[in-house]
Amino acid sequence: MRAIVVGAGLAGLAAAGELQRAGAEVEVFEARDRVGGRVWSVPFAGAVAERGAEFIFPEHEEMIAAAERLGLRLVPKGMLYGDREPRGGEPVARAEVVAAVERIRAQAPGGETVAEALAQYGLEPRVLEAIQARLEVSCAYTAADLDAEALVEGAGAFGPFDTYGVAGGNGRLAQEMAGRLDDPVRLSTPVTKISWSEGEVRVVDRAGRESGGEVGIIAVPAAVSGAIECDPPLPAAKRSAWQSVRYGQAAKLFVALREPAPPSATLSVPERFWCYTQLDPDGEPLSFVTAFAGTLQALE
Repeated sequence: MRAIVVGAGLAGLAAAGELQRAGAEVEVFEARDRVGGRVWSVPFAGAVAERGAEFIFPEHEEMIAAAERLGLRLVPKGMLYGDREPRGGEPVARAEVVAAVERIRAQAPGGETVAEALAQYGLEPRVLEAIQARLEVSCAYTAADLDAEALVEGAGAFGPFDTYGVAGGNGRLAQEMAGRLDDPVRLSTPVTKISWSEGEVRVVDRAGRESGGEVGIIAVPAAVSGAIECDPPLPAAKRSAWQSVRYGQAAKLFVALREPAPPSATLSVPERFWCYTQLDPDGEPLSFVTAFAGTLQALE
C-alpha cells in the first residue's frame, strides 16, 4: 500500500511512522522548510528556546513513550508550570489561589463558560481575578469565551507538578521521527489540491507535480485548510469539524539574562502574561527568561 501524508508536524509524522511500521510506502509533504509544525526549537543565548509547543506534562503518556522509543532524554524544567506567583492588582497569595482551586475541583463547575462557573463560587474578587488571569493566559481566550471545562483540564492545570522538555529541544522529536522514515519529507512543498475516490488519492503541489496512493492523511493546521482544494469536497461532517477549530491569541518573548536565574514562575494578573526561568538539560539555570502572553487584550 502507498500512503500520502500532508503535513509534517507531530501528527503527520506520527501517522507516517505508524503507516510505515504497518508495511506501507509513505510520502510526506510539508509546506514549511522544516518539520515539527507547532514544535519549533531554536538556538538562543547559548541555549535552546522553544518558539512553539514547550511543555510535556506527566500525563502526556504518548509523548513520553515516543521520546523513550526514539532514545530522547526528557529533562525537568525545574519550575512549576501550575504554581505561579501572582503579581500586580490586588495582592493575593499563592496559598489563597491553591485553596480556591481545591474548592473548585471538589465541586463540578456549572455554567457554560469559565466566567459563569467562577461566578458561582463566591470567591473574593482578587482571588477570582488571579484564577481567571491564569486561565486566560494559558488558554489564550477570555474567560467569557472559554468552556467551563477549562477549569479542570488542559493548559489551565493548577498544581505543583513537574514539566519536562526534550534535551536539546523538543524539535528533536520531530527530527527523529522524520529521520526514521524510509523517504525524506518533501520540505517547502505545499500541497494545493487533493483528489480522491474509492481506493485512490492524488495530490498536486504548488509546482504542479502530482503524487498518488491508496490512502491519504491530511494533518495540517485548520487555519490553512482553505488553501487546499479537495475534489470532491470532504464530507460535511469533516468540513464542519475542520472549520469549527478556533485559535486563540498568544505571543512569546525571550530575553537573555546577564546572569542565569534559578527556576521561577510569575503571573502578571492585570497584564495577562506570565514569565518563567528554568533549568537546562544539565540541571543548571538557563541563560534567558521567557514570557508568554495570552488573549488579544494582552497582546494589545
